[in-house]
Amino acid sequence: MPRRPLSILAAAAAAAAVALPALLAPAHAHAAGCVLNIGSCLVVTPPPASLNLGQVNAATTTTSAEQVMQVAAGNSWGMRISVDQAGGRMREHNGTSYVASGKVMHHPLQWRLSSFDGTAQSTSFADLSTTPAVALTNRSITGCVLLLLLCTDIPLGFRFRMTTSFWDANAGANNYRIQVTYDTQLGF
Repeated sequence: MPRRPLSILAAAAAAAAVALPALLAPAHAHAAGCVLNIGSCLVVTPPPASLNLGQVNAATTTTSAEQVMQVAAGNSWGMRISVDQAGGRMREHNGTSYVASGKVMHHPLQWRLSSFDGTAQSTSFADLSTTPAVALTNRSITGCVLLLLLCTDIPLGFRFRMTTSFWDANAGANNYRIQVTYDTQLGF
């Protein structure tokens, strides 16, 4: 039986359609899984860079509004808090640096963690110091899933007590400052 040209062309086209993808495919194609380890994820959004307690009058106690920081962690974590001045006491500052022979406040700046994970914490304040105090330790994973961060809010409050005996008529434009450091780490 003689073959017709149309049948031969159709058979050739069908064979080419089956063989063409194999010809265009890479010679050594392999599939591999992709693993992403996010256990070391730690993202911290600190509270505002500056806290102004405003005008403080003699024999009064001033308490700040809560300063909220956020933490997202892919492993257990903790936080310490400390200051740069001995005894946690604010020191005279000229806007650029501490005044060399400047005055120092009598009482330390104090802090507290008011709540954590929606649970009320201590209502009492603790003095700040150059020795880091443990604010939180061995906290559970909050979550870091690719670009989705599951954050935990950490509301911190500060308090300052002014004595009646402290009055600095020579301070002029100077104010009193202290640097607070929040040290947040995994595995602590």
